[in-house]
Amino acid sequence: MWLVHQLHPGLIAYNAQVAVHFTGPLDVEALRRSFDDIVRRHELYRTSLAEKDGRIVQRIHDAAPGALRLIDLEAMK
Repeated sequence: MWLVHQLHPGLIAYNAQVAVHFTGPLDVEALRRSFDDIVRRHELYRTSLAEKDGRIVQRIHDAAPGALRLIDLEAMK
């Protein structure tokens, strides 16, 4: 993926986005904690690649709460 980005900056062909429709009551804080735990437990979601001295280097970032951003779309009904 890093190479694809270097060859074609801004290419979004490999981005995957998902919309989820929940029915019934939603415990927003439980959902937020779940996402935070997934990010904390799996380095993959905290890893970025960069070029340094002509080499690809991997950086694993510290886990930070707030991986889930909620947007209230209720007014759009």
